[in-house]
Amino acid sequence: MMPKIDTHDIATVPNFLTACRALAIPKLYNMMHDNPRENWWKAGLFAMSDNLDGILARQEDKRPGLAKFGFKRSELGRKLDPSVDVLFTSSMLVAGLKSRVIPKSIGFLSLAQKATKSTITLAAERKGIELQVTKAGKYSEFATNLGIGFMFAAENINNLVLKNIARIGAGTLALAGIGAAAFVTLDYSEKAGLLTHGTQSETLHYRNPEPSTSFPHPLHRPARREL
Repeated sequence: MMPKIDTHDIATVPNFLTACRALAIPKLYNMMHDNPRENWWKAGLFAMSDNLDGILARQEDKRPGLAKFGFKRSELGRKLDPSVDVLFTSSMLVAGLKSRVIPKSIGFLSLAQKATKSTITLAAERKGIELQVTKAGKYSEFATNLGIGFMFAAENINNLVLKNIARIGAGTLALAGIGAAAFVTLDYSEKAGLLTHGTQSETLHYRNPEPSTSFPHPLHRPARREL
């Protein structure tokens, strides 16, 4: 029997905003792929809109009366919002890789980290474990996305020397964020019980057997007695 779906839990203002963001991703991907130099600021505004649906969802805590108008949290929104975030950042990475704005090393590392984190989150959900996003996780993702955003913005710098300096700084920031996010992902996997530590086997230390008196070592012959 299919579980009953609460339409009031789906039809919320934050969910509507999240759905609009999801529908806009293909168009934004084409814009960033074809002309990242002129459209990078649009991707920046889109990224900042991620905080808006969370602000609207938390209005039920400050103004409970707004909950009946759809300004409230929902189970669908809790799962949909991070999924749209991953879809957006991944599409921007692919667009940057294809347009050669983002180096392959940074792009593929970030995609691998995001895929691993998503897999761990899904595995935890199946086990009934809810992983709470930590501050370290938020800061690492922010650093990664900020570095990637600076790479797109650096395309507007005409001076080649300044452009390379900006790209190096942005790449360093992105790599630092990816590295920190990798450690956070490892912590998530431990909390989800996906990493098992095997028991260490006992090491037995045997003493060397006493040398046999019947077959002495040729280098250790007994001293000859003088007659």
